[in-house]
Amino acid sequence: MQKKILLSVLLLMVCASLLVFFKFSRDLHDAVEVLHQSSFPQLAEGRNKRLESSVSDPITPLALKTTVIADKPEEVVSKAIADQEIVGTVKNEKGEPLAGVLIYSKGEFSPQLSDESGQYRIAFKPNNADLLMHFRLDGYDKFKTSIAPADFSGESTLVRDVVLNEALDTKSTTNLRGRVTNPNGEGVADQQIYLITLGDYTENEVRFFDFASTDENGYFVLDDISINTRYQLQVLAGNGYGKTEVSDILVNNNMPDIDVILSDQSFTSVSGQLIDREGVPLPNVNITVSSISGGDVNAEENNQIELVTDDAGIFQLDRFPEGETMFSLKTPAEIEITGVTLTQINVENIVLPIDVGSHFVSGIVSNSAGEIVQDAIVTMQSTYSIGNINSVSVRSLKTDDSGVFAFENFGPDIRYINVAKSGYISQTVIHEVDASGSQIMIVLDRVE
Repeated sequence: MQKKILLSVLLLMVCASLLVFFKFSRDLHDAVEVLHQSSFPQLAEGRNKRLESSVSDPITPLALKTTVIADKPEEVVSKAIADQEIVGTVKNEKGEPLAGVLIYSKGEFSPQLSDESGQYRIAFKPNNADLLMHFRLDGYDKFKTSIAPADFSGESTLVRDVVLNEALDTKSTTNLRGRVTNPNGEGVADQQIYLITLGDYTENEVRFFDFASTDENGYFVLDDISINTRYQLQVLAGNGYGKTEVSDILVNNNMPDIDVILSDQSFTSVSGQLIDREGVPLPNVNITVSSISGGDVNAEENNQIELVTDDAGIFQLDRFPEGETMFSLKTPAEIEITGVTLTQINVENIVLPIDVGSHFVSGIVSNSAGEIVQDAIVTMQSTYSIGNINSVSVRSLKTDDSGVFAFENFGPDIRYINVAKSGYISQTVIHEVDASGSQIMIVLDRVE
């Protein structure tokens, strides 16, 4: 009897052990299965939480007036792919948004469509060249426009609204032909022809823009030009000829050829002075002066010359082509001054502002783990204007072994500071210099 009881107890113990073992195995299997299915998202989520924690409590910048342009993860990723954006709205002549407009360029960005509100956003990598954008929608005239790097004015986003005209004819476009000649009736080759629409446009709206070049006999053709629209045709000329404009051209299906007769280039002489941000003259500075009104710059045709300011910061420009002129210099920064138009009556002293002063900014570049980042390229850009004259300065350097950078001897104002390093997402901050010097800290995130 006792043996039977003992055997029963042993049997119950064995059964209980098996049940515990199977339950443990099942729980273990379920746990492994859950881990297998979700380990990577959980790990990624955990990593993101750690990154968010570090971003939410970053190193406190010493300069309180520094603004990070890309402060959202999706915006930061966008800046890693493309440094600049063009945004806007496509509307018809009534101001109604147009959806489904095809927007494309030849290899610069992927084609896309405007959304239901007519809005679009183009992200692209800048390459110091004009960007030609095309807009197409059935029932509307074709539209294209050119965006120049200078249109961004140092910012990463450019707003450009577009108005499409409804097609008024089954044949809504035609080819515009013409010839460019000199006063002797001889065709002039290699002249740049520009065509833009006339009309009232808001600040952000763009005009239709097309261009061509004359052949060896001076002939040119502009393709797919919308009819029943008024245009202005410009010949940039150069090579001894002045810029010529033909205004208020109404294009139709029976459009005759356009004859453009160039006039000889007019020249003028003018003196000028370079000054810093405090109005102090800048002596012994090398300046490159370029005529940008007349086609390609050609030093042999006196469209580009080199000058040096004297001890009082004064320079003399003799027999230089009239029209829009650009002044540039390499030191103390890459500086370009535009907005100067030379004419025969413009003989007074031209004052050109240069971004030179007593201010400085220094900083440290690190990653999100708090490690310093060496050899990062730091570029600082600003624009200073006096009237119509704009002075754009660009300074660039690399961080040292301690991740430190420093710019000095510039004027006050807002600065755009971009930091780029291979393997990291580039970062741009807006920094307002309001004292003789300031310090900032910039954190880069690694590319995932």
